Amino acid sequence: WTNHGWDMGMLSYISTESYTLDRWTDRQMDDSGGFLSAPTMTLFLPADWMLPSAPTVTLHILPTCPSPGASDTVTLLCSASGYYPRDLQLTWQAGGKEREGTQVRLLQGKDGRFSSSSNLTMSQAEWDKLGEYSCHVTHPGTGSTQLSTSSKCAAPSALHPDPPIPSHFAPSTPSGSGLVYSSLLPKPLTAPPGIPGSIPLPSLYLLKPSLEDLLTRGEALLTCLAVGYELGQARLTWELDGANWTANATLGEAKTHSNQTQSLLSHLTIPRGVWDSRSSILCRVTHPCSLFQDMEETIWKPRAKAPSVSLVLPSPARPSPNAEVWLTCEVSGFFPSELLIKWKRDNHTIEPSGYITLPPVAEERNSTFSAQSYLKIPVSQWENGAVYTCMVGHESLPSMHYTSRTVLGESRCQKEFPSSGKRW
Repeated sequence: WTNHGWDMGMLSYISTESYTLDRWTDRQMDDSGGFLSAPTMTLFLPADWMLPSAPTVTLHILPTCPSPGASDTVTLLCSASGYYPRDLQLTWQAGGKEREGTQVRLLQGKDGRFSSSSNLTMSQAEWDKLGEYSCHVTHPGTGSTQLSTSSKCAAPSALHPDPPIPSHFAPSTPSGSGLVYSSLLPKPLTAPPGIPGSIPLPSLYLLKPSLEDLLTRGEALLTCLAVGYELGQARLTWELDGANWTANATLGEAKTHSNQTQSLLSHLTIPRGVWDSRSSILCRVTHPCSLFQDMEETIWKPRAKAPSVSLVLPSPARPSPNAEVWLTCEVSGFFPSELLIKWKRDNHTIEPSGYITLPPVAEERNSTFSAQSYLKIPVSQWENGAVYTCMVGHESLPSMHYTSRTVLGESRCQKEFPSSGKRW
């Protein structure tokens, strides 16, 4: 039988061979007929001989610290370094299907080992779809096969930054050997101040329902708006008193704006009675790759105070026939500040262009508000005795109800109410 192996310390090959008695010729034997020792053969190798070594494979994403909107493409760089002999196969796969990379290059370092790389470039839009990309490296000289996979979800984060890109190898073989000695890998990029891979937190807004929807439609339409970066795959979810209500909501697609920010919008409609019960409503924005922290906002109906409404008649001075008079609707003592004021003439709604409503103002020494609305009335209409109604809507008022006051025109007022300038 034969036993052989490598002496790694001496870079020599050692073989020990044993023979049977009938093949023994001039070899020494002991008294029992056995071998005194087995012959040993040592083979000394040339100084430039190298042992086979498997590659070290790394997969990098370039740019390493991208600014949102700074580039339309993303490049994956797969590098295999420190291997011998030089034969190596490097291929790409995307979503389980083979993709063609570019610029597979080769160089040899001072220690005689090789390094090569391949780039795979894709659009930013494709990268944002969160697919997986794999680099397959096969080294026949050592029989090794390695797989390195990356995606946007697996990109470097604040807690797990990307390892540094390998340094360059210096040339060590004569020119004309077919090896590339120029720079194989790009110089490491200098990250901007801050944590590599971090994404700015989005802004999240949860808007209360429109007062007009509450009063006219009997339901509360809530709006959740996220503004920031990397919202293409983000998700907005809803909870009502801790229960998931996302299935009842509508979610639009993320929109990209000229400043490279994105916005994501969702609406949730609930019955007016649920809103009036002061249920807690939560909206949360999340990302499947955890590119940013989850954020959430909560809203509920505030405690409301009903308004007081009064009408102020025009001055008793008789205007000219072509002039106009102003009827004032005063609303006070209400909370919160949102208020809805509409006017009617003889039960017909007057267009908003026919009156002026001032924004609510805070009242002194309390937390309530007051507001005024002025209706412009031609003298001819006022003298004909039309019926004018000021309608006030507020969260404190029952669904589909208005607080209203009615005033008669001048001809009827003079018959029924001789004093003018009176509050009603």
